[in-house]
Parts: sequence; C-alpha cells; structure tokens
Amino acid sequence: MVLWGQSAGATLTGALSIGWPDDPIVTGFIQDSGAVEGQGVHTVECMSTYPQADIEAFIQYWTDAGKTPALGFQSYNDNNNTFANYTAAYLSGHYAKLPKVLGHNLIDGASTAALSSGPPDIEGPTPEKELAATLHVPCGVVAEAQIRQSLNATTYRFEYSGNFSNLSPLPFMGAYHSSELPMIFGTYADVGGDGTRF
Repeated sequence: MVLWGQSAGATLTGALSIGWPDDPIVTGFIQDSGAVEGQGVHTVECMSTYPQADIEAFIQYWTDAGKTPALGFQSYNDNNNTFANYTAAYLSGHYAKLPKVLGHNLIDGASTAALSSGPPDIEGPTPEKELAATLHVPCGVVAEAQIRQSLNATTYRFEYSGNFSNLSPLPFMGAYHSSELPMIFGTYADVGGDGTRF
C-alpha cells in the first residue's frame, strides 16, 4: 500500500514518513502539493489559554467581517508524531527509508491569491500576488526533495501543469491548487462537462 496525500494531507503524509520511521505501515509515500513544515509550534499553547467558545466567536467575527489576512492554524509539533525541525529529523536518520514522490501544481496559488477585481467582471490576481501565493508549495517540495537527495533516499518529483479551461471555476486559473484531483479521481465529467478529445 502507498500512502497518498494532497495539500494538508500531503503534509501529514510527510509527517507520518518521519514520525514512524520503523513502522510506517506502507511501502511508499506520495505528497501532492504539500511538504512537511515546521510551523505552528506555539499555536496550541496559546489557544489553550482561551475558552473554546471565545475562539469560535472570534473566528466567526473575523470571517463575517471579511477581515484579512484569512485565519489559518498550523499543526502542533510534538517532536514525536510531527516535528518542529524536519531537516534535523532527516539528517539524524529519523525517517522511513521508503520511496517518496513529491509534487506540486504549476500555479498552486492561482486559487488562493487575491483577485484583481470582483464580480461581475472577475479578473485574475496580479502575477506578483499569484507568485507569492504559489511559492510556499513548490519551495517546501523542492527543499524536502533536496534533503532526501542528499541522503540518497529514493525520491521522485513531478509538476502538474494540466490546463483544462472547461474544468476550471474561472478561465485564468490554469493548474491551480487541487485542479489535478478531478483528473486523478476520474471525476472531471462531473465537474465541468465531458472532457475534450485529444
């Protein structure tokens, strides 16, 4: 069995490959648009000092008011299942010695970057905003691949660049984050109509 994860699932797939090096229960890993990250170390500690109802009320207020930046919470690194420093874990040999495929989409940030204009005439984000929203995914993927390569760990990389306008929510999005999923699962006809001929 090979463990595949996409986006946050890819991050958790990577975490499993390091958190359980001697008993990963799989024969390989595929991380699609995500890599292990060492963020959010203090998030849980901070949040645990507030009542849950206060946190939920704040999230609701922030979302309803359209505040920016969008809220995001990272995983808690306990240095047992998830790590604050994956580079150190790799370099100390604390990783599953199994093949891994690491990849990302050409324009991962196209669906998360702020748009240049809203309805009714929606225009895509500026190239600068799109690049800024995209870089964190391939940078993490490349960094993890480089570490694995330096350790002679079997590693493969891919970049998905499929651009199927009839499947995109907006025509300018191209190979945006998650755009490969209808192709992987064969559900593209359920999303935007029948596929086109080659």
